[in-house]
Amino acid sequence: MSGFLAEVGRIFDVAEAASGAGEAACDLAILVQPDGAIRMLDASGWQLPALAVHTGAQTAYRVTRQSGHVRVEGRAGSQSCLMESDTPARRAAGLLNSVPRLPIHFTPLQIAS
Repeated sequence: MSGFLAEVGRIFDVAEAASGAGEAACDLAILVQPDGAIRMLDASGWQLPALAVHTGAQTAYRVTRQSGHVRVEGRAGSQSCLMESDTPARRAAGLLNSVPRLPIHFTPLQIAS
């Protein structure tokens, strides 16, 4: 696995752990400048590629955490990666939808007169 993908995975793990610990929702950008400096700022209202260009970041990550759902987007040059978790409700719905359903046939009753 490349260093970039491993870094996205580590950021995702930390965001998921914070979500499980009940931390507040967030929309955060982590920007790595060409000189190695790291900037963290509110990403609300920005698309990650535009934010990276605007700040001159070499590598950019966006962490979104809300209602048990975690999403981490990463971009570095021509590489991009997206990791997402499902909310408990979406996982439950997926399990329910995967249960095989048997066809039900109705036969009309005939009433003798």
